[in-house]
Amino acid sequence: MRLIRLWDSVGLGLIILSPSGVLYSNQAGGTCCLQPQAEGFFVPLHDEVRGQEKMLLDYFLQPGAPSAAPEGFDLKTAELIDEVLAASTVTRFIKVDRTKLKDSVEAWVYVELSNQPEEPPVTFNADIGTTDSGETWRAADYAELPIPPYSYPVYGFGPCKGVLTWCNSD
Repeated sequence: MRLIRLWDSVGLGLIILSPSGVLYSNQAGGTCCLQPQAEGFFVPLHDEVRGQEKMLLDYFLQPGAPSAAPEGFDLKTAELIDEVLAASTVTRFIKVDRTKLKDSVEAWVYVELSNQPEEPPVTFNADIGTTDSGETWRAADYAELPIPPYSYPVYGFGPCKGVLTWCNSD
């Protein structure tokens, strides 16, 4: 299987877990220097304004942070990561997977993605738009989504699982 190392990537990234024929790996777990791998599709999640990677690095560099904890994360850490993700429309559709806290470490966090639109609008104003296939969408049709339908970095995956990753603090 093909392998792509994300060790030198900048900013947050998302691996959407799905058969793809490509494994992604990153250094994770603080000074434990773990090298977990996951198969899927990699999506960069960079928000220049929010600085989410720095927020997470600052948290995991604090004394007592669970960065290298082999037992995984606690609920407090999951809630903090969820707050960081909620701060940006680029990542607001992602939440920490509470069923995988024991498998999550710094820079390698199992997440759940909420539903997204099937395809992006190519023309839109605040309330109405058209997709590439000619479908019309209305903002009211997507009221249950956490972000506007034109702000998603991915489309058509539906609710699914992934791994949130970023530069390890070691």
